[in-house]
Formats: sequence, C-alpha cells, structure tokens
Amino acid sequence: MADPQTGRTHPFGRPVRIVGGWRAGFVVVFICVVMGYLYLTEYVVAAFIDPVAADLVAQALILGFWTCVVRLFRGRGEPVGPPRPWWQMTHRSPACWFLAVLAAAAFVWNVVWVTTGGGIVPGDPAAWVLLVVLHLVTSAALVSLLINSAIRLGRESVPQNAADEPVR
Repeated sequence: MADPQTGRTHPFGRPVRIVGGWRAGFVVVFICVVMGYLYLTEYVVAAFIDPVAADLVAQALILGFWTCVVRLFRGRGEPVGPPRPWWQMTHRSPACWFLAVLAAAAFVWNVVWVTTGGGIVPGDPAAWVLLVVLHLVTSAALVSLLINSAIRLGRESVPQNAADEPVR
C-alpha cells in the first residue's frame, strides 16, 4: 500500500509512527545510555564492577526500555490518550511480528551462546547461572507477548460481514 503523501510503499502497509519528538529522543537517549553502560562495564571498569550486578542492571534497563516502548509509542490513527490493553504491544499486527522475529533471533542467539559454553561454564557461581536463566526466561516472555499481541491484533483487523463471520 502506498503512502498517499509521499507515494512510497511501506513493508507493513501503513508505517507505525512515533507520536511526538520527545519519544524519538527517548529511544536515542536510551540506546546511547545502554551502549555507554555496556562499553563501560565490558571494557573500562570491568575489574571494579561485579559482573553479576552489572548484568542485572543491564537486564533491568532492557526490561524498562521495552515496557516504556510498548506503553508510550502510538501508531498512526491510534488514540494517544487512553492506555493500550495489557496484551497490546504495538499498534498493528505486522509490527508485532517483525519485533517478535527480532526478539526470537536474540533468544536463539542466547540459547546458542549458553549451549556452546559461552554463558555458563562449570564452576560458575549460582548467581551467574540464575542470571543467565533470567535472561532466557525474559527473552522467551518477550517473544511470547509479541506473538500473542500479533495474533490478537490480526484477529481484530479481520473485517466482519453481517453474520459476524470473518471475511476471507
């Protein structure tokens, strides 16, 4: 479907818009903060920070980011004022599918990282093992929330005929 203003086609039919410039700034600032934090903990002060504590803070930042993203961003034509239902992660189903594929790729990467011995090695403290398991559980939860949202949003957008049956 082509955008009526620019004439360009978008991969998801209608592009998902960020409403308000401060929200776009939020994403940029967050990415800069996380990248700076990860750089500092990995390369600069790795000897002074407990890796478990540093990774736990990074995990909390990532969860906070996703929570803010699904609550603050609105798509074109989506009401800005009322909050979304708890299950709705984006405005349209294709955006949920796209994010679910990205989150699933990150989950698979983490599983491969753990199974090849990159994440957990014999002799690691229990706190580190639990933190790696927390990473995997939160990644799987994010993927499942995105897929659930995509399916539910896809069902809502199916046009109904007079007999309340989906039109295919």
